[in-house]
Amino acid sequence: MPRTLKGITLTEAEKTQAGYTPGARTSSSRDDTAPKEHCCTVRLPEGKPCQVNYRRLWAQSHEFFYQEPLCQTIYFGAPLKGSFAAIEAKAQELLATAYRKAQEAERKQMCHKPPPKSSAAKEKDNGPYMSAGNAEQMAGKYAPCIKNKSGVLIRVGRARDTPEEARAEIASGRFKSYRFSDGQALVVGICNRQAQCWQEPQFVASAKPVAEDEDEQDLAGEEELENQLPDEDDLE
Repeated sequence: MPRTLKGITLTEAEKTQAGYTPGARTSSSRDDTAPKEHCCTVRLPEGKPCQVNYRRLWAQSHEFFYQEPLCQTIYFGAPLKGSFAAIEAKAQELLATAYRKAQEAERKQMCHKPPPKSSAAKEKDNGPYMSAGNAEQMAGKYAPCIKNKSGVLIRVGRARDTPEEARAEIASGRFKSYRFSDGQALVVGICNRQAQCWQEPQFVASAKPVAEDEDEQDLAGEEELENQLPDEDDLE
Protein backbone atom coordinates (compact mmCIF):
# COMPACT_ATOMS: atom_id res chain seq x y z
CA MET A 1 0.00 0.00 0.00
CA PRO A 2 1.45 3.44 -0.93
CA ARG A 3 2.20 5.70 1.99
CA THR A 4 1.22 9.39 2.15
CA LEU A 5 4.19 11.57 2.86
CA LYS A 6 3.76 14.10 5.67
CA GLY A 7 5.83 16.92 7.02
CA ILE A 8 7.55 17.79 3.77
CA THR A 9 9.59 20.97 4.02
CA LEU A 10 9.65 23.10 0.89
CA THR A 11 12.71 24.95 -0.17
CA GLU A 12 12.55 28.75 -0.63
CA ALA A 13 12.46 28.27 -4.42
CA GLU A 14 9.59 25.80 -4.12
CA LYS A 15 7.69 28.17 -1.82
CA THR A 16 8.07 30.97 -4.35
CA GLN A 17 6.94 28.67 -7.17
CA ALA A 18 3.90 27.62 -5.10
CA GLY A 19 2.90 31.23 -4.52
CA TYR A 20 3.97 31.61 -0.92
CA THR A 21 5.48 34.92 0.20
CA PRO A 22 7.98 34.39 2.99
CA GLY A 23 7.34 36.57 6.01
CA ALA A 24 3.85 37.61 4.82
CA ARG A 25 1.18 38.24 7.48
CA THR A 26 -2.56 38.51 7.25
CA SER A 27 -4.30 41.89 7.40
CA SER A 28 -5.56 41.08 10.87
CA SER A 29 -1.98 40.43 12.02
CA ARG A 30 -0.79 43.68 10.51
CA ASP A 31 -3.49 45.56 12.47
CA ASP A 32 -2.65 43.99 15.81
CA THR A 33 -0.69 47.07 16.84
CA ALA A 34 -3.55 49.51 16.02
CA PRO A 35 -5.29 51.03 19.09
CA LYS A 36 -8.42 49.10 20.02
CA GLU A 37 -9.86 51.88 22.19
CA HIS A 38 -9.16 55.54 22.78
CA CYS A 39 -10.73 58.56 24.48
CA CYS A 40 -10.33 62.16 23.29
CA THR A 41 -12.09 65.52 23.50
CA VAL A 42 -13.54 67.68 20.71
CA ARG A 43 -15.00 71.19 20.82
CA LEU A 44 -18.63 71.82 19.92
CA PRO A 45 -19.54 74.86 17.79
CA GLU A 46 -20.60 76.62 21.02
CA GLY A 47 -17.08 76.08 22.36
CA LYS A 48 -18.05 73.46 24.94
CA PRO A 49 -15.91 70.30 25.24
CA CYS A 50 -17.37 66.90 24.37
CA GLN A 51 -15.67 63.61 25.19
CA VAL A 52 -15.48 60.97 22.48
CA ASN A 53 -14.99 57.24 23.11
CA TYR A 54 -13.44 55.35 20.21
CA ARG A 55 -13.70 51.59 19.72
CA ARG A 56 -12.14 49.61 16.89
CA LEU A 57 -14.50 46.84 15.81
CA TRP A 58 -12.26 45.52 13.05
CA ALA A 59 -9.92 46.83 10.37
CA GLN A 60 -12.67 48.64 8.42
CA SER A 61 -15.22 49.28 11.16
CA HIS A 62 -14.80 51.96 13.82
CA GLU A 63 -17.21 53.30 16.44
CA PHE A 64 -17.15 56.87 17.75
CA PHE A 65 -19.46 57.61 20.69
CA TYR A 66 -19.92 61.32 21.43
CA GLN A 67 -20.88 61.68 25.09
CA GLU A 68 -23.11 64.37 26.64
CA PRO A 69 -24.52 66.63 25.48
CA LEU A 70 -24.61 64.97 22.02
CA CYS A 71 -25.09 61.32 23.06
CA GLN A 72 -24.64 60.13 19.47
CA THR A 73 -22.80 57.15 17.97
CA ILE A 74 -21.17 57.45 14.54
CA TYR A 75 -19.73 54.47 12.65
CA PHE A 76 -16.87 54.83 10.18
CA GLY A 77 -16.52 52.00 7.68
CA ALA A 78 -13.10 52.38 6.08
CA PRO A 79 -9.48 51.70 6.99
CA LEU A 80 -8.14 54.08 9.62
CA LYS A 81 -4.44 54.61 10.15
CA GLY A 82 -3.52 52.94 13.39
CA SER A 83 -2.48 55.87 15.54
CA PHE A 84 -4.02 57.99 18.27
CA ALA A 85 -3.53 61.12 16.16
CA ALA A 86 -5.51 59.58 13.27
CA ILE A 87 -8.33 58.59 15.63
CA GLU A 88 -8.56 62.09 17.11
CA ALA A 89 -8.52 63.68 13.66
CA LYS A 90 -11.36 61.41 12.52
CA ALA A 91 -13.34 62.17 15.70
CA GLN A 92 -13.10 65.87 14.90
CA GLU A 93 -14.09 65.25 11.27
CA LEU A 94 -17.18 63.24 12.24
CA LEU A 95 -18.27 65.82 14.83
CA ALA A 96 -20.43 67.68 12.30
CA THR A 97 -22.43 64.51 11.61
CA ALA A 98 -22.91 63.80 15.31
CA TYR A 99 -23.94 67.40 15.93
CA ARG A 100 -26.55 67.35 13.16
CA LYS A 101 -28.00 64.10 14.54
CA ALA A 102 -28.22 65.61 18.03
CA GLN A 103 -29.86 68.75 16.64
CA GLU A 104 -32.46 66.71 14.76
CA ALA A 105 -33.15 64.64 17.90
CA GLU A 106 -33.74 67.87 19.82
CA ARG A 107 -36.17 69.14 17.18
CA LYS A 108 -38.13 65.88 17.32
CA GLN A 109 -38.28 66.15 21.09
CA MET A 110 -39.65 69.70 20.82
CA CYS A 111 -42.45 68.36 18.59
CA HIS A 112 -43.71 65.74 21.03
CA LYS A 113 -47.38 66.02 21.80
CA PRO A 114 -48.07 67.08 25.39
CA PRO A 115 -49.74 64.49 27.64
CA PRO A 116 -53.39 65.00 28.60
CA LYS A 117 -53.75 67.50 31.45
CA SER A 118 -55.14 66.30 34.73
CA SER A 119 -57.85 68.40 36.35
CA ALA A 120 -55.68 68.55 39.45
CA ALA A 121 -52.52 69.49 37.56
CA LYS A 122 -51.09 72.90 38.33
CA GLU A 123 -50.28 75.29 35.52
CA LYS A 124 -46.61 76.21 35.28
CA ASP A 125 -45.44 79.69 34.45
CA ASN A 126 -43.54 79.23 31.19
CA GLY A 127 -43.38 82.89 30.31
CA PRO A 128 -45.38 84.73 27.62
CA TYR A 129 -48.65 83.04 26.69
CA MET A 130 -48.66 80.71 23.69
CA SER A 131 -51.78 78.85 22.66
CA ALA A 132 -51.70 75.08 22.18
CA GLY A 133 -52.46 75.60 18.48
CA ASN A 134 -49.56 77.99 18.02
CA ALA A 135 -47.23 75.68 19.90
CA GLU A 136 -48.26 72.78 17.67
CA GLN A 137 -47.81 74.84 14.49
CA MET A 138 -44.34 76.15 15.39
CA ALA A 139 -43.04 73.13 17.33
CA GLY A 140 -39.36 72.56 16.58
CA LYS A 141 -38.97 75.83 14.69
CA TYR A 142 -36.39 78.51 15.48
CA ALA A 143 -36.82 82.26 15.88
CA PRO A 144 -35.01 85.36 17.15
CA CYS A 145 -35.98 85.86 20.78
CA ILE A 146 -35.20 88.27 23.59
CA LYS A 147 -33.93 86.40 26.63
CA ASN A 148 -34.67 88.02 29.97
CA LYS A 149 -32.57 87.71 33.11
CA SER A 150 -35.06 85.17 34.46
CA GLY A 151 -34.41 82.93 31.43
CA VAL A 152 -37.81 83.59 29.81
CA LEU A 153 -37.67 83.96 26.02
CA ILE A 154 -39.93 86.34 24.07
CA ARG A 155 -40.14 85.80 20.33
CA VAL A 156 -39.51 88.96 18.30
CA GLY A 157 -38.83 87.51 14.84
CA ARG A 158 -40.35 85.06 12.40
CA ALA A 159 -40.43 81.30 13.01
CA ARG A 160 -37.84 79.54 10.85
CA ASP A 161 -37.07 75.96 9.88
CA THR A 162 -33.35 76.18 10.69
CA PRO A 163 -31.27 78.00 13.31
CA GLU A 164 -29.13 79.43 10.51
CA GLU A 165 -32.16 81.34 9.17
CA ALA A 166 -32.89 82.76 12.61
CA ARG A 167 -29.26 83.83 13.04
CA ALA A 168 -29.35 85.46 9.59
CA GLU A 169 -32.42 87.48 10.61
CA ILE A 170 -30.59 88.66 13.71
CA ALA A 171 -27.48 89.52 11.69
CA SER A 172 -29.58 91.52 9.20
CA GLY A 173 -29.85 94.35 11.71
CA ARG A 174 -33.62 94.17 11.93
CA PHE A 175 -33.49 94.41 15.72
CA LYS A 176 -30.78 97.04 16.04
CA SER A 177 -33.25 99.52 17.54
CA TYR A 178 -33.72 97.32 20.59
CA ARG A 179 -31.74 98.17 23.72
CA PHE A 180 -31.14 95.59 26.42
CA SER A 181 -30.55 95.97 30.13
CA ASP A 182 -30.49 93.89 33.28
CA GLY A 183 -29.11 90.78 31.57
CA GLN A 184 -31.37 90.82 28.51
CA ALA A 185 -29.94 89.48 25.24
CA LEU A 186 -31.01 88.60 21.71
CA VAL A 187 -30.72 84.85 21.10
CA VAL A 188 -32.02 82.08 18.84
CA GLY A 189 -34.94 80.21 20.44
CA ILE A 190 -36.71 76.96 19.65
CA CYS A 191 -40.43 76.29 20.19
CA ASN A 192 -41.21 73.58 22.76
CA ARG A 193 -44.65 72.16 22.02
CA GLN A 194 -45.10 70.44 25.37
CA ALA A 195 -44.11 73.47 27.45
CA GLN A 196 -45.88 75.87 25.02
CA CYS A 197 -43.02 78.33 25.14
CA TRP A 198 -39.77 79.33 23.47
CA GLN A 199 -36.49 78.16 24.97
CA GLU A 200 -32.82 78.19 24.05
CA PRO A 201 -31.84 75.17 21.93
CA GLN A 202 -29.02 73.05 23.24
CA PHE A 203 -27.39 72.48 19.87
CA VAL A 204 -27.07 75.89 18.28
CA ALA A 205 -24.70 78.68 19.23
CA SER A 206 -26.56 81.64 20.76
CA ALA A 207 -26.56 84.84 18.73
CA LYS A 208 -24.57 87.72 20.17
CA PRO A 209 -26.53 90.65 21.62
CA VAL A 210 -27.10 93.53 19.22
CA ALA A 211 -24.63 96.33 19.75
CA GLU A 212 -26.07 99.20 21.77
CA ASP A 213 -26.59 102.64 20.24
CA GLU A 214 -26.04 105.61 22.55
CA ASP A 215 -28.80 107.58 20.82
CA GLU A 216 -31.43 104.99 21.70
CA GLN A 217 -33.27 104.64 24.96
CA ASP A 218 -32.67 101.74 27.39
CA LEU A 219 -35.48 99.38 28.28
CA ALA A 220 -36.36 99.50 31.96
CA GLY A 221 -36.60 95.73 32.35
CA GLU A 222 -38.62 92.63 31.58
CA GLU A 223 -42.01 94.13 32.36
CA GLU A 224 -41.49 97.19 30.16
CA LEU A 225 -40.08 95.06 27.34
CA GLU A 226 -43.04 92.69 27.40
CA ASN A 227 -45.44 95.65 27.31
CA GLN A 228 -43.79 96.93 24.11
CA LEU A 229 -43.91 93.61 22.28
CA PRO A 230 -46.98 91.98 20.66
CA ASP A 231 -48.49 88.85 22.14
CA GLU A 232 -47.11 85.56 20.82
CA ASP A 233 -50.34 84.73 19.00
CA ASP A 234 -50.39 88.16 17.32
CA LEU A 235 -46.83 87.95 15.99
CA GLU A 236 -46.54 86.95 12.35
